[in-house]
Amino acid sequence: MITESEMYWITRLDNIRALIATLCVMSGLLVVVLAFAGGILRDDNDIGTSQYTLGRRLHSPGIPACMVLSLLFGTALVFVPTIKEYAAIRVIPAIANSEAIQQDIPELYKLSVQWMKQELGAKVGVPGGTKQEEVK
Repeated sequence: MITESEMYWITRLDNIRALIATLCVMSGLLVVVLAFAGGILRDDNDIGTSQYTLGRRLHSPGIPACMVLSLLFGTALVFVPTIKEYAAIRVIPAIANSEAIQQDIPELYKLSVQWMKQELGAKVGVPGGTKQEEVK
């Protein structure tokens, strides 16, 4: 049985996926912006020295951190199902494991095979069909 709380989270799945996708794109764009800003703001006069400029401060920790965030959000996006996927995850096993379905399937199968034989036999003109029609 599905509770109200569980139903709420089921309806929020697509929004959660959209949020994760947005965070993934934003952190990816931040990598690009930090790399660009780090290149522009780097002081070329102190190459090889230990003096830190604003460009180096932005470039050093920011890019790897944003790359890791982007990877984490991208990975999370893969594992959060959509509403349709979650419905299939919940409904298909419940139907397949239902005792009523398990008992009725063999009987329904026999009835459908019998009906198809009668209909196909009638249209092709095979004895056992109920009507004799010509195939066009």
